[in-house]
Amino acid sequence: MMIHPDFPVTKQDDVSKNIVLVLDKSGSMRGEKIEQARNALLYVLKNISSNDHFSLVLYDSQIQTFRESLAPATQENRDAAIAFVKQMEASGGTNIDGALDTAFRTLKDNDRPSYIVFLTDGEPTVGERDPRRIVTNAVSANKQRARILSFGVGHDVNSRLLDQISRDCFGQTFLVAPQENIEESVSKLYTRFGQVALADVRWQALLDNGSHYDGFRQVYPAKIQDLFSGDQVTLLGRYKNSFEGKLQIEGMLGKQALKFEQAVKLENSTGSEHSYIAALWATRRVGAIIDEIDLEGSREELVRELVDLSQRYGIITPYTAFLAEEPNARFAGAAREARTVENLKRLESQAGVDAFAQRGLKGMQGRAANLADAESAQRLAQSSSQPAPTSGAMGFGGQSARSRPGGMGAMGGGGLGGMPADLKNNPTAKDSTVRQSGDRAFFWQADKWVDSTATEEQLKKVEVVERFSEKYFSLIEKHRELLKSLLDEDAPIQVLIDNQVYQL
Repeated sequence: MMIHPDFPVTKQDDVSKNIVLVLDKSGSMRGEKIEQARNALLYVLKNISSNDHFSLVLYDSQIQTFRESLAPATQENRDAAIAFVKQMEASGGTNIDGALDTAFRTLKDNDRPSYIVFLTDGEPTVGERDPRRIVTNAVSANKQRARILSFGVGHDVNSRLLDQISRDCFGQTFLVAPQENIEESVSKLYTRFGQVALADVRWQALLDNGSHYDGFRQVYPAKIQDLFSGDQVTLLGRYKNSFEGKLQIEGMLGKQALKFEQAVKLENSTGSEHSYIAALWATRRVGAIIDEIDLEGSREELVRELVDLSQRYGIITPYTAFLAEEPNARFAGAAREARTVENLKRLESQAGVDAFAQRGLKGMQGRAANLADAESAQRLAQSSSQPAPTSGAMGFGGQSARSRPGGMGAMGGGGLGGMPADLKNNPTAKDSTVRQSGDRAFFWQADKWVDSTATEEQLKKVEVVERFSEKYFSLIEKHRELLKSLLDEDAPIQVLIDNQVYQL
């Protein structure tokens, strides 16, 4: 389901929100970073809607506030805030807990939708330093259900802490690589969320008789964030049994309750015509599993599902890349899970180059809205399957030099929103040992493409079909949807059809 809000124009002037800008100005922000951050704040202050209320929290070892409470965005208040921002200088430590507590107290007793833009470039060094306690304190203090949009700047930031804060405070994390411009990143986000928003979005499915349909499961995103003007969100999930009725979406536009309904019919599976949706859903599910393991810890059933989905749909992660790179790894039984568990220990890193890269990748997979996004994440995940070196720039070791058929690197384009520039610019991310066709994955193995759904025993009984023979055309005609995207390959393809592996 793709949701794109169309707000009533006449109501937009009545909508207001609260915006609290929380900026780390500790000593590590000296130089270019503090100037970029200053310009980002100035951009927001110059473009904030006159209907909104705002405040500023600047922090290092100490906490500075523009006002003790929210200020209406009058020209006078904005001019005063601009002067406040221009005088700030970088120094001291990083009091994250104190800064967040101050931001939440600023929002006390207010019923407008509230957003906290929280920016930091490091670990907590002053006040409460335990990440678990910081998250617990933030959740406890967030009485107004404020949405936190966290910006982690540079490799030294505790990216896991930011992910936990954003998740538990209804928001999202954005990672800004060292060579990226802070001002540009914050400005782009504000251009989006500075618009009118449908808040507290919820949805349900109703049968024709009006009763609730509860057959959906593993729907992502699990919680729809506020939808701003121009936004589009893609929901992907699974359902059991056919369904005919309507989908109902509700939310708040300011103080006005809105409801949208759409008739829909979901049928039982009829073939592979829309099988790409399964692969896209699986990409989201893999991102959700990694996120849960990262923030809540590893469990046997999650690891097993991660490996199964990676193999079934060819969704490579830094922890399962060996399935594509080593021909017999996917037939290794329990050893696959054991190896994945060992690789998942990389998530224990909270800060640094590798932690930054891993959390950028899981974010891409968790937010993939189309096949291009999923494929971009796929290539980058495989190319970063080895930990980055601890000294120096980002390292990529997930691909070994080998012969691949021409053209297999071009799996699709698409934006890399939220992806660290280290990965965007990686020249080795263009090749892949995995190809997806519909809901099938094909691994590059011994100079041919091999169907991931074929068992080891089935691959021992391959039937070779001569190209352009009568049987060749018969198979293509019968299984056109599965095979049509594979037939431009010069390399042999081993595909499982009706429990038989054919080599075309």
